[in-house]
Formats: sequence, structure tokens, C-alpha cells
Amino acid sequence: KLLELDYEGRRLRGLYKTIDAGESHFRAEIAAYRLDRLLGFGLVPVTVVREVEGTDGSFQEWIEEAVDGVALIEYGLELSDPDRMNLQRDRLRLFDFLLGLKDRDEHDLLYLVEASDLRCVDHAEAFPLKSPMDPPVSLPEQVLQSLRELDRETLSGELEGWLDAEQLDALWKRRGDVLQPKSSSVWPRLQRATFTSSTRARALLQEEDASNWSDEQKETFLLEAEIVATKYIGEGITRPKKVTLRMNGVERPAAFKYHDEFRPGVTQFSEGAREVNFRDSYLFDRAAYLLDKELGLGMVPPTVLREVDGQQGALVWWVDDTISEADRIERKISPPNPQRLRYQQHTADWFYALVENTDDNMQNQLITLSDWKLHLIDLTRAFRFSKGIPKKFKKKELTVSRRFEQGLQGLDRDRLLQTMGGVLSGVQVTALIARRDALLKKIEADVKARGADAVYQEESP
Repeated sequence: KLLELDYEGRRLRGLYKTIDAGESHFRAEIAAYRLDRLLGFGLVPVTVVREVEGTDGSFQEWIEEAVDGVALIEYGLELSDPDRMNLQRDRLRLFDFLLGLKDRDEHDLLYLVEASDLRCVDHAEAFPLKSPMDPPVSLPEQVLQSLRELDRETLSGELEGWLDAEQLDALWKRRGDVLQPKSSSVWPRLQRATFTSSTRARALLQEEDASNWSDEQKETFLLEAEIVATKYIGEGITRPKKVTLRMNGVERPAAFKYHDEFRPGVTQFSEGAREVNFRDSYLFDRAAYLLDKELGLGMVPPTVLREVDGQQGALVWWVDDTISEADRIERKISPPNPQRLRYQQHTADWFYALVENTDDNMQNQLITLSDWKLHLIDLTRAFRFSKGIPKKFKKKELTVSRRFEQGLQGLDRDRLLQTMGGVLSGVQVTALIARRDALLKKIEADVKARGADAVYQEESP
């Protein structure tokens, strides 16, 4: 309920919540505010317990001058202090993990545009015993320091009565998950995917022909091989590096991506395009690989998270003997099997729409000349927040395999949160699932309009 209070001639509006069914409880709203106050983040509006009509509930200050994330995007509002907003966004990433939230919708984010500040609301489902996501990475020291200074006695004293003992234990454990020391070269929790490094995989790496390695072996090599040399690659505005790795006498290159940029508000690009809350992050290369594996495509090269030269980033398997699709067209090189290449390109279009890749230029599509297999690289500008697919994509007459359609149908939100926790937020996963639904509707509409024989196509040899 939206209530209005009158105190000594002053009026204050606020949102009142009582006990709801399921996992929702007003006490979590109060606990979230108290935790925010302990950390000094200033994210949650003032929230207190209040009795209304004989029932206890939470009463939260209504921020009159704020606009939600949806309005910020719709009206393209500019923020005066991007650095301040960057800090609040990083605090929010940590805060949401501590709260164990499954989702954070743009309607739950309130922007104070002139102050370049951020508030977050709707925490009635916070503080589960198990967090649905892994700890966030690449948090600035200023944010982590607030967590380090939080001791168990103070935390318990502030939240006792609002959280039970099990919830307090789970919250304290999540604090430790964020602050626990990392290996000098690997983030173990974030490497969890469909494969796990094994003794057998390491032993098999003695085979010098890497083209025969499985994805498990390639991940193991990327994670555990010795770094022999690094150098900057000439292409790309984010200055990626080419890394030489060595293990069991085998030496292989890899690409290292470490750029992680967030621009709150509206970003105007030179070509005229505009984007709200622009993000370009190496984390999305890892997310794209994990999603590719969920779908069984094999188009995104194996990608792990690792530190190189003291920097956190994504280490990507180097695909040998390739030509970009842009260069192939410019040099007028014809594929031996045009139908097979077209099938792969159409699959890439579906995948790009699913992840909402905003940088789908043909330099990022590599073709191995030995087998004319298509590889998708540089997806650092993917995983946007839109829940629909572009109008121009809806109009495309594409073919699709039934296997890919089944892969889309099999995507599960909770599983994706577990698999991609730490590299994607709950909002991004929710948007991904919404786009999946839109793609399935497009397939259905295309079949109705063009016929199944014209739409469905399996890959030719």
C-alpha cells in the first residue's frame, strides 16, 4: 500500500508491506535497509517497522524525485556524475549478492538524475539460505573495504530479530565468499561450467595436436598452463593481448580480454546510435561460451576467467588458420559448401539475437579454412537488458535447426543463474529468457507464414 503520513504538519509518503505468501516477508525489507546502513552504501530508502490497522509491516520512504530504470531508458535522461553512478552500481552488485536476490528488475532501481545517485527497492524475498548466484568479480577496493570492516557481532546485533540464525549464518558465509583469497591465476568458483578440470584431461594434454582436444582439455589448458609470454594485439580498441601458454611440452596461444567498462545513463556513439547503461565487459565472453555450451552449438571458443599480468580477464582459446567473414567477402573467396556456411551464419544470427549482441560485425566471425567452421568471438557487448528482439530481426527470413529450437526450449532460468552467476546479473538472465521466448514465437510465426520445410534446416555435411 502507498500511505501518506502526517507528522507535525509535514507529509511523508511511503510504501507499506505486510506478510505475504511464500518467501516474501516485510522483515526482509527492514533487514535490507539495516544491512545497507551498516555498509554505508546509501542504496535503500529509509525503512522502519510500523503498525497499521493493528498489523505490523515495513514502511519505506517514497523517493519523490526519482525515476525508475524503465523511465531512464525511455526518456534518455543524462546523469551528471557518471563516476558516482559507477560506484553505486558496483555497490549494488555486491549488495544484491549479499541479499541473495534471484532477480533485480529495472523497475526496482530508482535514479536520482541530478545527483547521479541510485536507490533500490523491493527486498521482501531477500536473504534465502542459499544464494542463486556466485560472488561478483572485479569489485573496486572502495566497495570491498566496507565489507571487510563489517564484523559478525555488529552484523548480528543490527539484524537480530529481523533475520533468524540460519539467515544470519548464510549472510555471513556470503560475505566470506566475496572476501576469500583467490588463487593467483584462477577464480575457482567462476570456472564451474559443464566441465571440470580432471587428472585425465591434464594427462591427455600431452597430445600435441590441439585440434583433437575436447573443450574440457582446452579449458584445463587455459586455466593451468604456464604463461610464457604476452603481447598486445594490434586490432581492437580495447587492446587485447595474445598470450603464449605452455603445459606438458605443448605450447599454444590464447587471446586475453580484460576490458570492463560501464557508462551509466545515455551514451551517444559517433555513428548516431544511443545506448543506456552501456557495458563492454570481458565477463560476457565467458557468459557467451557458457550459453553456447548449454545450447550445444560449439561456435564460441572455450573461454575461462584468469589473471594475466596482474589483471583479471577472460582467456579465450586461439582459433588457428582462420579468415574473418569480412575478409572472405572482400577477397571473394567462395566456400566449398555454401549451404553449410549459410546454415552456420543463420545460427549465428539466432544466437546474436538471443544474447542481444550489439557488436555483430563480420570481423568477429572467423572461419577455419580447413573445415569451413564458423567461430564467434568478441561478445563483450552482448547480454543487454531488452526483453524483446529487434524489429529488423523479426523480419529476417532465416532457417533454423530443430536441434537449436529444442536447445532454446530447454534453457532454464534457475540453471542459468547457477551457471552464469558472477558473470551475469539476475536482470540479464531474466532478459535472456524473455528474448528466448520471443525467438520461439518468431520460429512459430515463420513456420506458419512460410511453411516448416522453408524454415527448418539441419546442418549439411
